[in-house]
Amino acid sequence: MKTTTLKSRLILTIAGFAGLMAVAQAWNTPVQTNTAPVADQVVTVTAKRMSTEEKIAFDTQGQVPQQVVISARKLTEQEKLAFDQAHQPEVAQAYRANDPS
Repeated sequence: MKTTTLKSRLILTIAGFAGLMAVAQAWNTPVQTNTAPVADQVVTVTAKRMSTEEKIAFDTQGQVPQQVVISARKLTEQEKLAFDQAHQPEVAQAYRANDPS
């Protein structure tokens, strides 16, 4: 008779634990609500056109002058030829843009 009581308690304990886990899982699962899609919002930005003086004032407002250092070295003839061949369309376009004739 003790064996039956032990088995019954073991089964009830496992069933109770499984029930407790099911309730905990249901409690932690987020509820999904079916909401209607929100219509796209439209934002309109309006501003007046700035004058040249206003643009310069805006660009320089609160700015500290910055120093730019440009350093370069003279290319050898071989490097010039290699550069011209690698950038042929760009070089031709730059030449035509700077051509005074």
